[in-house]
Amino acid sequence: MNKSRAFLVLLGVITFFTLIIIKLVDIQLVRGNDLKYLAERQQMKIEQMQAERGLIYDRNNVLLAYNKNDATFYLDLSQAKDNTKKILAEKFSKLLNKDVQFFLSKMKGENKTNTLAQHISLSDVEDLLKLDLPGFYYIKGISRKYYYKSLASHVLGYVNSEYKGINGIANYFNKDLAGINGQNFVERDATGKIITIKEDKTNSAVPGNNLILTIDKNYQEILEDELAKGVAKYSGNYSLGIIMDPNNGQILAMANSPGYDPNTYWDFNDDKRKNKTITDTYEPGSTFKSITIAALLDQNLVNETDKVFAENGKYKFSNTYVTDTHKLGWLTASEVIKYSSNIGIAKLVQKIDNETYYKYLRGFGFGNYTSITLPGEVKGTLKQPDTWTKITKEFMSFGYEIAVTPIQLISAYSAIVNGGLLYKPQLIKNIIDPSGNIIYNFSPELVRTVISKKTSYRVREILAEVVDGGTGENARIDFMNVGGKTGTSQRLINGKYSKE
Repeated sequence: MNKSRAFLVLLGVITFFTLIIIKLVDIQLVRGNDLKYLAERQQMKIEQMQAERGLIYDRNNVLLAYNKNDATFYLDLSQAKDNTKKILAEKFSKLLNKDVQFFLSKMKGENKTNTLAQHISLSDVEDLLKLDLPGFYYIKGISRKYYYKSLASHVLGYVNSEYKGINGIANYFNKDLAGINGQNFVERDATGKIITIKEDKTNSAVPGNNLILTIDKNYQEILEDELAKGVAKYSGNYSLGIIMDPNNGQILAMANSPGYDPNTYWDFNDDKRKNKTITDTYEPGSTFKSITIAALLDQNLVNETDKVFAENGKYKFSNTYVTDTHKLGWLTASEVIKYSSNIGIAKLVQKIDNETYYKYLRGFGFGNYTSITLPGEVKGTLKQPDTWTKITKEFMSFGYEIAVTPIQLISAYSAIVNGGLLYKPQLIKNIIDPSGNIIYNFSPELVRTVISKKTSYRVREILAEVVDGGTGENARIDFMNVGGKTGTSQRLINGKYSKE
């Protein structure tokens, strides 16, 4: 009986050790490489190194957008002790000026990792970086900063939480600015602290390229200030403005007021962040009369001294009325523009046929993209001649039944006054690599010749008269030659023009 028991015990022991040996063989020989890989994955991780985005400068090398090193802080609740939570809550409360309880509430729960604070400048957290507390760790990163806050915000755009360019230059040139991310092969202990970094498996990040804009910071500040004053003075919702060099299409300033701060873009809605100078259309009103008179002069269908009767302010045309704000009589073609007569220009435009008039409007860039290097541009609305009614051409002549963007209108006006040359709007002068070498130099891009030099000169003289005693006399400057054209556009509300 004792021998039987001893045999069974011995058999059991042999079976037990046999199973252990089989398991060890399976672990060491059969699944050894796989298990080794899984074990290493728990300790070794590939961590992305964010590339620094390229810097953005104005035309005079004034820095507009740059990067700042920061850190994001985490707490592994499975490792953290109550005393750790208390210490961290007090420190972050003091740093970020928030209640201690706010941070303690972030540290509730178990077996998860919570984010305590994101993108805090390294210069502000030197003491936190030295803390050695269970479960507490940080990851260094980079955040985008805009030195002048809202200045040129609609041109610059912003960078989201994924460090991707949204809107503006940041979006359009994202590939140039973004650079190439690197990676670290990091070994961490059970608490998440770094033990070592495998240098042989580390790929350094490559910084993005820098951009030099055509924007002039000083002009940009002046434009934004004047737009803000205009909104306040007239209780407007918003105002837009562009300053362009007519001789080459370079944009010196572009603004929407009110603007937004790209450093805290989340505090502003989509409408506030939208660049309405390229995304929104409107009927240009009397500013379009300059386009019409340029076409008529260029075709030799009208001379500046030709006279037209303005019907004392009210003219019935094809069962509809065209009106002027003032009761005017006989006017020369120049005076039609000087005093902004809707009736006068509606009569003059009848001298040009539909197809030719349409070709001039297309030639000036209306109904098409300007191809400005910004995302979201729309092309406006220019009807095909075969869809025009009996009154379309006449109403187009003073800026109705057509929808344009501000960037289209300033490009067209530049062509009117620069000798007849339509240029593509230019926002970038150079793309430069991190070492300072020019990768690409942007030159003025001529689209087409729209009118002759002679016509351009004649229209310039007419626009000077508008400011010298005409409807634009408030823009007159005694020590400078100034030309321009006033314009008022009515809004369409529920299918009808507002009288407000």
